[in-house]
Amino acid sequence: MLDTDDLALWYALNRLMINYWADVDSNGGAQAHEFYLPDALYAVGNNRFEGEQKIRAFYARRRQRGRTHHASLGGQSSGIP
Repeated sequence: MLDTDDLALWYALNRLMINYWADVDSNGGAQAHEFYLPDALYAVGNNRFEGEQKIRAFYARRRQRGRTHHASLGGQSSGIP
């Protein structure tokens, strides 16, 4: 059975994922790089983007090509932080 710490962690991680994909879908990922650590690795297929600046550049190029939407993990709600 889950304890309250597990539930709080699940909630926090779920909110991060929802906020990340909401930014990608509705804002073209303009702030998506802020969800990564400075030395993060983001891999898409065979493409690897290492570090915050390369992840930022990936989303900038993606915005130039046009919008792409993903299946949502939930709803973006302005009433829940």
